[in-house]
Amino acid sequence: MKKEFFYIQGMTCTACSGGIERSLKRKKGIESINVDLLNHCALVTYDENQSSLEEIFAFIKKLGYTPKKQGLVEKLDSCFLTPTRKIILAAFFTGIVVFLSMGSMLAPLPLPPQYNIALQLFCTLIVMHLGRDFYLKGFKALFALSPNMDTLVALGSGSAFVYSLFELRSLHSLYFESVCVILLFILIGKTIESKAKDNTQNALQTLLSLQQHHAKKIQASQEIDISVEEIETGDILKISPQEIIPTDGIIIEGYGNLDLSSLNGENLPQHRKIGQSIPSGALNLNTSFLMRATCKANQSSLSQILNTVQNALLSKAPIAKIADKIAMVFVPSILIVASLAFIFWLSKGMGIDFAIQIFCSVLLISCPCALGLATPLALNIAIKLASQKGIFFKNAQILEHVGKVKTVFFDKTGTITQSKLRLKKIIPFKHLQEEELISICASLEQNSHHIIASSLLQIAQEKNLILSKAQEVQIQEGFGIQGKIQGALYKIGNAKSFHSKVQTYGEGIEIFIAKIHQCQEEMLGCILLEDLLKNEAKECIQKLKSQNIEVFLLSGDHQKNVQKIANALQIPYIADALAQDKCRTIQSHQHSTMMVGDGINDMLALSYADVSVSMGEGSQGAIASSNLVIFNNNLLNINYAIALSQATLSNIKQNLFWAFGYNICMIPLACGALYGLGITLNPMFSAFAMTLSSLSVVINAQRLKKFKEK
Repeated sequence: MKKEFFYIQGMTCTACSGGIERSLKRKKGIESINVDLLNHCALVTYDENQSSLEEIFAFIKKLGYTPKKQGLVEKLDSCFLTPTRKIILAAFFTGIVVFLSMGSMLAPLPLPPQYNIALQLFCTLIVMHLGRDFYLKGFKALFALSPNMDTLVALGSGSAFVYSLFELRSLHSLYFESVCVILLFILIGKTIESKAKDNTQNALQTLLSLQQHHAKKIQASQEIDISVEEIETGDILKISPQEIIPTDGIIIEGYGNLDLSSLNGENLPQHRKIGQSIPSGALNLNTSFLMRATCKANQSSLSQILNTVQNALLSKAPIAKIADKIAMVFVPSILIVASLAFIFWLSKGMGIDFAIQIFCSVLLISCPCALGLATPLALNIAIKLASQKGIFFKNAQILEHVGKVKTVFFDKTGTITQSKLRLKKIIPFKHLQEEELISICASLEQNSHHIIASSLLQIAQEKNLILSKAQEVQIQEGFGIQGKIQGALYKIGNAKSFHSKVQTYGEGIEIFIAKIHQCQEEMLGCILLEDLLKNEAKECIQKLKSQNIEVFLLSGDHQKNVQKIANALQIPYIADALAQDKCRTIQSHQHSTMMVGDGINDMLALSYADVSVSMGEGSQGAIASSNLVIFNNNLLNINYAIALSQATLSNIKQNLFWAFGYNICMIPLACGALYGLGITLNPMFSAFAMTLSSLSVVINAQRLKKFKEK
């Protein structure tokens, strides 16, 4: 199976995106298709042996849309008739038609009736040409049995125009001014709506601007320019001031002051020196340095974030399915309702003029756009707000689920506590130097990314210890690590890791070191590390409690150490928990659960929680297992994510209420339900009302931009 991401121009409402999805799903070889209406993009998974991208593009073109493989920021605005120019010209010629058709009511016009009508027809044809996209796309979609909003506009205004042509002989009952005003209102509404959507554009635009296209590679003491796609792992790159880091790497010469605000929302520059890692997408402020690439550009952290945001935008929240199901039958139902209303009033002897007015009003007042915009607009704004804080949702479903969380489980080490452990005590059991114990541990942990490993390596670095290369290294999750150093087999881990009975100290994190010879364990010593609470941990827990959310500390560390942290936070705890124990604990809670962890031993628990959260500094396994990543490791972003989810869901419900409410009230009115009270709707008013309906949803969604956590 192959995945392709591309863009689709010409979609105007949820009936468009839904029609494309339904039609392509019926095509042989297509496994899945997700279409994002707001950002005009799609992600398709297909069998290369049964279909091709060219065939998929050809099929979409038959539906009346234009698929393209282009960048997100490449907008098709190169034609002469830009939206603004179309509106200006349409307004000018509409004004002429309205004046010619209604001016005689104010004062006699110096034009014979035949010339007056001929000029009206000419100007109307110009306005229809300016709005030709409605007819081209609308009728194409109708013939493909996937009618959309353009179909309603095309049929509504087109019916009025055709009827006016038949009445040219009598020069009465002409609707040329209605056709022009309808198209003008729709053009204005669509342009305003489009600009509002552009202002709402997702975090992809910001993140894409962080992608570097060229890099300076140092090769044979020469500096050469290469494209970012050519970067290989191990390449030496020169980074100049105001350059964006092209891929993840490690500084090997010089130092850098980096702006990571676009990645994690932190405004203060971060200082990085030799040996420290730097993420792709960071802006180098004012120094030059050399870095060694640790991966290709398409495997970098920025690339992973881009994929995460892209998937989130293409996915659909559960609440969106309500609108999708209704949109699937909305336009066909409106066509049937309009036809039945036409027949009804004609059979009542109201005349063809009145029946056509009702028919056009029903088509024009119906608004699938409002339904289609209700969910994606709010989700786009929420995803952008989250990304500015360094929070990345892997799909839209999680954005909705986060706000419903009732129980939160925190891992301890490196999650609720600081990412670096402090050395408390070194206890040798044999005639060994303290530095020897540290050297053995750090040598074994060189290829590990666990918080204990990084802390031991930092301690060894501070003591200027020379490390040996470990061989035959084996990692036992939750227990420890073993390997050979200079031919001798060593093992480090917690008390449970050893068959021999070891004396525990009940303070800090205990790391025991043993030398193994002929299956016999010779205990060499113990290193005690101390973990400290993150500065924001207490505030995070207090806020969760204030929202009536249960909080638990779930750790594999020994009881006294876990109890100390839990007491400081005033929350219940579970200690000495292996990966399976964490999983069973989460499964035992029926309410919506969240697991926050950062280690490999948290992967199983993360996969079983309803919402799984990992920190940006966590292991790659934990990040892969989670569906929400907090890039800047700030625990308060958990509170922000929950509050944002609740605000977004509330905004979506408001949008859907107005969209449904508008159609439920206005469609019967357009059918003539209040004709007995002398109330009917003119097609021009119907077009204006439809425009206002879409704009009301757009404006309400914009309110989410002002969201601030209480």
